[in-house]
Amino acid sequence: QTSLSPYLLTTIMLVVLFLCFVSSHFTLHFITVTPTEASSWTAAVPSSVKGLLGSCVVIPCSYNYPDPKTSTTGFTGIWYNDNNQVICHSDKSQMLDQFRSRTKLLGDLSKKNCSLMIEDLHQSDGGPLYFRIEIKGYDQYSYKNNKVSVSFDSIKSDKNISVRCAWEENFFYSEKTLNFQASTGVL
Repeated sequence: QTSLSPYLLTTIMLVVLFLCFVSSHFTLHFITVTPTEASSWTAAVPSSVKGLLGSCVVIPCSYNYPDPKTSTTGFTGIWYNDNNQVICHSDKSQMLDQFRSRTKLLGDLSKKNCSLMIEDLHQSDGGPLYFRIEIKGYDQYSYKNNKVSVSFDSIKSDKNISVRCAWEENFFYSEKTLNFQASTGVL
């Protein structure tokens, strides 16, 4: 039998205590780290956008969700208004008739893009609006803390206006025709 000297035993105990302290310190530090965007339910939408009555508006939107343990498929995107009416849905049959032909999801939900286009803007489209994601076999979440409102402008014929179009290279859009007509009143 070999016996350890008191000095060596004390040294080993101090090293073990130190390692336990360091280990618990890093564990505690790791636990208290604020979750990153990729590990929580977050959405990025402007708080408001402006549009012209009778025209269209695009609401840029991106979202995130906690990392699942398995691959995800089957994304359903839903936009609600302040009356909790479905104004846009991945499955158009789930939408109210008054929105079915006027709203469209522009983004690829599997790439976390939930951008919304509303055509033929009505005063009642002002919102606030919020997005909900449903991921088949995983989870669902309503981003009620990330609401966007639409405010409205009108253009009078006695005012000069400038029009500018811009889009990202990978932005999905459908071809639109823009016609101007000289008249009095609102364009």
